[in-house]
Amino acid sequence: MKNSKILLPSLISLLPIVYGGLLWQYLPQRLPIHFGINGQPDQYASKIIVVILLPLIIIAVNSLIIWGMRQKDISNQKIFVVIAWILPLLLNVVQIVIFFHGFDYAINMGSVIALVVGLVFIVLGNYLPKTTPNYMIGIRLPETLHNSGNWQKTNRIGGFVMVVAGFILIITGIIGNTIAVIGLILSMVLIIVVPTIYAIWLGHHQ
Repeated sequence: MKNSKILLPSLISLLPIVYGGLLWQYLPQRLPIHFGINGQPDQYASKIIVVILLPLIIIAVNSLIIWGMRQKDISNQKIFVVIAWILPLLLNVVQIVIFFHGFDYAINMGSVIALVVGLVFIVLGNYLPKTTPNYMIGIRLPETLHNSGNWQKTNRIGGFVMVVAGFILIITGIIGNTIAVIGLILSMVLIIVVPTIYAIWLGHHQ
């Protein structure tokens, strides 16, 4: 992958520092850093931590993820790009919601996260069946890693389930409130349980 495709997500992760700096004098000294099950803030931190430190942490984490994917030599570069962009885009969405809360506009964080993650799941679900066995991306189980046929079939099912989970998240996110949190939990259970059971079943019937 070209270096520009790797550096750009990091630059996007710096955007919250830029617009946070522009809004600095208008933001309160403490901003929400954690949101409860109702999607409303329940813990706060200084704006230095929220505006500056949080984006730097995300850049560091995302750089490690990208480095790990490069070490594993992921064959599908499109899914590589999608994953490289997830954290930077999510960071910007979260920061914008946090700033809105700083200006006393109460936006439900749970609903916003559900909508964004739902879209991510739909995109990833379309690319998942195109991956080949690897230890970084996909349904990585002993049954799939050591059997290319199992990998292909399980990740096809996993991709379909991920798309379904994405739509569940979008719908529950639009409904809002605690329903969005329930949708997130249900989606994660589906994504983990269904492909795992299928891979194990397939491994015993091949």
